[in-house]
Formats: sequence, C-alpha cells, structure tokens
Amino acid sequence: MKRDPPCLMSGQSFRTDGRAQRTLCPLFSLTHNAQVMPFDLEQAISAPPPRPDSKRHRWVVSRRLILSGAGLVLFGSFFPWATGVYGGQPFGWNGWDLYYLHWPHFTAALMPLSFAIVAAGIATIAARRPSLLPAAAGPGFLLCGFLAFTYATYAAGPFGASIRSFPGYSSSYLGPGFWMMLIGTLLITGAGMAAEATSPQLVARRSVFWLIAAWVEFAFLYASPVVLGPAVVLAAILVALAVRSIRAIRRLARSGGGPQEPPPSDDHPQEVRPVQVTSVRR
Repeated sequence: MKRDPPCLMSGQSFRTDGRAQRTLCPLFSLTHNAQVMPFDLEQAISAPPPRPDSKRHRWVVSRRLILSGAGLVLFGSFFPWATGVYGGQPFGWNGWDLYYLHWPHFTAALMPLSFAIVAAGIATIAARRPSLLPAAAGPGFLLCGFLAFTYATYAAGPFGASIRSFPGYSSSYLGPGFWMMLIGTLLITGAGMAAEATSPQLVARRSVFWLIAAWVEFAFLYASPVVLGPAVVLAAILVALAVRSIRAIRRLARSGGGPQEPPPSDDHPQEVRPVQVTSVRR
C-alpha cells in the first residue's frame, strides 16, 4: 500500500487507497495521485514583503498625531501661558489662573481643553471609523482662533496690560504652556487635514470654512459676544436674504423673464394650421 510523503506544513503523513481523500496539507492535491506542488524557497525568501495600505497607514499616523496634540493642549493648560519678571523674579499665569473678562465669565483653560477633548474623541471613534478623522481639523482651527485671541490680549490687550501694571515689572514673555498648546494645535490641525490628502479640493474647501469659523471665534472673544452677537445675527440674516434673492433672479432669467405658453397636452392638443404655398419654383 502506497504512502504519501509527509506534509511539510503539519508534519503528518496520509494514506491513500485509490479513492479521493481530503488532506489537511496545502501542498498536496485532493486525489489519490497526489503530487507535490513546485515550491521555490529562494524566491519566497527573496520576495519583497507586501506593501501596506498607504491610506490606512496615513489614518493610523494621523490618529496618533491628533491624540498627541490633544495631550499637549491638556498639559499646556497647567503650564504658564505668560510670565512677568518683577524685581528679577519670574511669575507666571496658567490657564486656570485666568478668566474671560467679558460675559460669560469662564476659566480660560476650559475653552482650549474642550476643543482638545472633542479632537481626542474624534480620534478615538476613528479607530473603528477612520473616515471621521478629517473632522478633527475643525477643533484644530478653533484652537488656532483661541490662541490668536490669547496672543492678541497679551501683546496689546488687557492681559498684557495687567502683567505690566504690577510694581517692579521689568519684562514679560510667553510661557511654555502657550507654546505647548500651539504645537498641539498644529498637530491636530495638520493631521486632520492630512487624513484627507487624496482630495486637495475638499481639503481647501474645509480649510476655508474653518478659517472663517476661527476668525468669527476670534472676533467674538475679542469684541465681546454681547456686542458682536446681534451684529453677526443681523449680518447672517442679510446674507441669507441676499442669497435667496440672487437665486430667484437667476431662476427668473432662465425661464425667460415672463409668462410662457404651457406645453401642449393630450387634453388640449395644439391646433394644426394648413401651410399655404404662394409660389412654386420650376
């Protein structure tokens, strides 16, 4: 009775008696005249490894960068945002020592921290739905607007004026907390945009939209929502009315500008008039 050679994958041998017999060894066929399939060991060793999916790899890297950026924003809120030197001794203020001057009064660290938590939440959910990663660019742009507001209040606003008003003041500078938040913001924004790098037009449209949102946020924070809010609402209403008017004018222009005869139907067939021939050319 004939025996098959041992299976190289499982280390077992299988007996055949002339009938078709199933085998667990992938190197053999399923019939009694089993033959070893050709196997080039040198080619298998020298073959290059399969190329990973570039899109999935980009999503993984973007997700890690977003989480890292959110962590930097979180830790940056506990480090000094600005430092003043008084009598040779530095004294700093972090985000939990500052509060928003206008109504509604809130601790300054809460706003960037909320944006960072939203970005981290998007990155966490994107572990199962990677298509959500580009949405993290939104909180990143809003963080840019908040940091621009923070710098403006330090350079030429009440924050810097308050630092320079204390006795013994000699100099001031932005603290490490501000720079940590800036680096984290750039990581979140850049990774969110890079997650959709295959469509430059979509990236451009989203960037313009969120840049406008960041500018509106900066204007709200700097000019006080109580003063700027009604003006923005009125401007939004005027823009909506203007868009509706433009669309109505375009529809009227396409239709010809006046009433037109209805098309003929089965109930009211169009009247057929005879054609008169005045002359015939021979």
